[in-house]
Amino acid sequence: MSIVVENVSYRYAAGTPLESAALKQISFTIQPGEFIGILGHTGCGKSTLIQLIAGVLTPATGRILLDGKDINQRDFKREYLRKKVGIVFQFPEQQLFEMTVERDVSFGPRQLGLPPSEVQARTRQAIQSVGLDYETVRDLSPLTLSGGEKRRAAIAGILAMEPEILILDEPIAGLDPVTRKDFMAFIRRLHQEGKTILMVSHDIDELSAFSSRLLVLDHGELILDNTPEKIFADKARLSELRLGVSQPKEIVDSLREKGIDLPSDIFRYEPLLTALINRFGGQNE
Repeated sequence: MSIVVENVSYRYAAGTPLESAALKQISFTIQPGEFIGILGHTGCGKSTLIQLIAGVLTPATGRILLDGKDINQRDFKREYLRKKVGIVFQFPEQQLFEMTVERDVSFGPRQLGLPPSEVQARTRQAIQSVGLDYETVRDLSPLTLSGGEKRRAAIAGILAMEPEILILDEPIAGLDPVTRKDFMAFIRRLHQEGKTILMVSHDIDELSAFSSRLLVLDHGELILDNTPEKIFADKARLSELRLGVSQPKEIVDSLREKGIDLPSDIFRYEPLLTALINRFGGQNE
């Protein structure tokens, strides 16, 4: 299931003295099964863009096509969009509102009018898929869960709708290092199982580690759209945009400047470790 963003613009407070352009003529395509990271400074339009793709906002100009159909046309069935595209906002645990975890996760499927047996099956599967034990948490208040568990429960509510495309807005913000690692391993598993992932984050290391493609926004414009390898190869351009590269890339460049010959296109930790072992593993200290 593809998404085409075609010449999309958006303005806040349109028609008032406070009008400002949030996005300007954005165009790109999301292919099924991609993991796309979105980078850019605060206020560059990242959250606006994903809300447009999820149908939360309506573009001022341009179109957003889901499998060739404009999601903002009058005859487009919004229920279809809700089934196919799930969005997880920053700090999704703040959106938990039901008395129990089971009731919260089952809210979406219940709104679809599904038979009770299917609602329960989806709810159980979604809760277990995020690494929570269904029997243990089903009757608990979401407020009694830990921070990481709350986030997983909130995402379970999205997964219970069985979307093909999952949009994440700063999903690891506020999590401790261990929980961040576990959470991103969970997101990687969802991707490996076939979900298309679109993720906004300020964490360049995490985006570079998981994304096959990066979109870089600046002042509402799509400036770069390429693989992490190609984007990180142009450090001068990233510096102009007030962005850095991943930590592994910084380490590689620093070692190369000191005369240690390592491949210049390394930007993830695993290849860096392999390259260092190959370079120094057989040498005596």
